[in-house]
Amino acid sequence: MKYQEDYQIQYADCDETGHVKLQALIDIFMHVSNRQLENSQAGSKEMAMKNQGWVVTQYHMDFKRLPVVAEQVKIVTNPVGYNRFFEYRDFSLLVDDEEIIKVQSQWVILDLEKRRIVPADSEVMARFGSPLLKKNPKMRRLKKQDNYEQTRQYRVRYDDLDLNYHVTNSHYFSWMEDMLERAFLNAYEPKSVDIKFDKEVLYGQKVTSSLIINEQTSYHLISQGDQVATIAEITWKKRNDE
Repeated sequence: MKYQEDYQIQYADCDETGHVKLQALIDIFMHVSNRQLENSQAGSKEMAMKNQGWVVTQYHMDFKRLPVVAEQVKIVTNPVGYNRFFEYRDFSLLVDDEEIIKVQSQWVILDLEKRRIVPADSEVMARFGSPLLKKNPKMRRLKKQDNYEQTRQYRVRYDDLDLNYHVTNSHYFSWMEDMLERAFLNAYEPKSVDIKFDKEVLYGQKVTSSLIINEQTSYHLISQGDQVATIAEITWKKRNDE
């Protein structure tokens, strides 16, 4: 079943152009998703009592434009369905009933002690109206690029962590966007985003953020040595372009 909340874009959500940052946008979606789950006794706190947590493994996002500071928006989330291990959830961000951002997401339930995926709980899924799927939604397969032009190393800070004791998925966007020039970020905004989380990153670990740009698509990699943690592709468009 669908769930929605109204929200006003805050100054803290925005970059210096006044548009919402990708990191803040994901945090807003996660907040609304968790509110729906809390209403069904399946939110982060309830899951943690069972030593489990919800973890996003992939997003696909399409943008008409980014919302701006002080804008009134509506956030809608819809649990599309689940199979043995994955749950699929859609998000929409609307302004005056016009959908300006659409998101598909794929989730798993993580055993917080053993750090491994556990099967979906049909009783939990039923509580917030997520049906059992006969056919899974298609998510893009992302490939590591042969070469990257820029790299930078980061250390995981306490502030990067969430209730699952690992880097929250929104913080990966900070590491990726930090690789792009300020002038580029001020002139362009995302048209589409695909990101896949392959390996969790924990407190105190060091990661390498890598970037290569081909025309108006940026290819990102977050890695630990030879291991891929996160891979992403962002297609950009000039601000105010349709």
